[in-house]
Amino acid sequence: MNTDVTVRDAMEREFVGVSESDSVRAAAELMFEEDADCIVVLRGNRPVGVVSSRVALGVVLDDRDETSVSDVMVEPEPIVESETALVVAKDRMRSEATPWALVVDNGELVGLLTERDILMAATLTQEEMRPESRDRTPAGGEFGEPNDNPSDIETNGGVDSEAYSSQSICEVCGSLARTLSNVNGQLVCSDCREV
Repeated sequence: MNTDVTVRDAMEREFVGVSESDSVRAAAELMFEEDADCIVVLRGNRPVGVVSSRVALGVVLDDRDETSVSDVMVEPEPIVESETALVVAKDRMRSEATPWALVVDNGELVGLLTERDILMAATLTQEEMRPESRDRTPAGGEFGEPNDNPSDIETNGGVDSEAYSSQSICEVCGSLARTLSNVNGQLVCSDCREV
């Protein structure tokens, strides 16, 4: 992974938030509607906790409808600054055994970093992650088309490094694919497109 990539380059700027007094059932329904793995508990604009989909599901399955979010939330850790190197944030998430990190900028919550975001960032180069370069076409042609010019392909110890940098991640199943199609606003692989 490129050490110049920051959390800001990879994070999700949209996240699902609730207040401490909301019911876990309502939070679980919101997580389902928004396809979120966790929900951030806010007091004003300040994060005070996180509830995972697994915890919410356990409360709903136990039929504890009166349980409030404040009863099951955990500390909002780790919290990382948006300009932190992505590799540092990844190490913090690993050391705290959590699949997410809350991202702040000058103390204000600005996004959420997940394991999926880190995986996606690992497949991209620093140049591809810059917003101004996302609209440009790669050297191989259109996105998803193989590069037919062997001189454009760099090899490293017999391994074709272009084979990895030209792949993308399906937003449905998370698998690597050379070509993705836009289906209902999501980039999906050929297997998920047929479902």
